[in-house]
Amino acid sequence: MYVTETDVKGNITKQEIVEGQGNTKGGVSGKDAELGTSEASNINQSYLDEMSANGVKFSPDRLVRVEKLDDGRIVFLEKGDEDSGLQHIIKEHAQEFADKGVSEAEIPDLIMETLKGKPVGYQGKGTGRPIYEITINGQRERIAITTGSNGYIVGANPAGSVK
Repeated sequence: MYVTETDVKGNITKQEIVEGQGNTKGGVSGKDAELGTSEASNINQSYLDEMSANGVKFSPDRLVRVEKLDDGRIVFLEKGDEDSGLQHIIKEHAQEFADKGVSEAEIPDLIMETLKGKPVGYQGKGTGRPIYEITINGQRERIAITTGSNGYIVGANPAGSVK
């Protein structure tokens, strides 16, 4: 479960995921639960319509999560493959997320909630992978997330704790 606090202007001041309270968006089970995927009916159709109208290429049957951010951008996570998307994130970083108390099924929601914040730095050279902060189980954590110019979430990984 996510707890988000905002100030009077609607800016996010605190985000928290509480262990064991993952938001799987409605009765997800079996293989989809393992990949943290949701049923298509839980994805806002207007976001898909807007993506299509803007010429964004995506695979509707492979979508896991879609969100519209406060800045108007639509970001989306697909099941992906070994090189990008949810499969890549789980293959490369599931243990790192588990070490922070985040199960594989909770990763998609954590990524989407984290993207609602503002970058606090970058991983890599220059403006590489943006790093965001979010509270997980009472601890401020940094999560690095790469999104393509079309909103596709390429990858994400924990990037350390805030001391």
